[in-house]
Amino acid sequence: KDRNITNFRFNPDYRFDMILWREVLGQLTDAFYVKPSISYLIAEGFGVGMDAIYSQALFAESAPGQEKPLGLELDFHIFYASEDGFVAGFDYGVLIPFGGMDNLGSNNERIATDVAGNNADLAAGTAQRLRGYLGVKF
Repeated sequence: KDRNITNFRFNPDYRFDMILWREVLGQLTDAFYVKPSISYLIAEGFGVGMDAIYSQALFAESAPGQEKPLGLELDFHIFYASEDGFVAGFDYGVLIPFGGMDNLGSNNERIATDVAGNNADLAAGTAQRLRGYLGVKF
């Protein structure tokens, strides 16, 4: 394995998702992501939104599972913001991991497989996160 740090690393405070990069992998490096988003204001100050984030390693060797695709994360938002600065909301995210997130162990080989040939006992599982927030902007 290459132990030299020669690639660009995003600032660790750069947050664009809820689960994969924020909680599992840490800062974004040696990968790319695509994040289409949509939001809709239902009434003045109150709205909903959704983000879909696809993440992929640039090189298969950079991912724990030795595959490029890392995962698809869907984040849903309900928010309220008043004119005097009060903000509140709920966020829900679900991460569907792909082969790049599997844990191959120290020998970097897929050992146990199920009937379909998928990595059975080392496959990454779906993750979820729910977050609520209250605040005042000033």
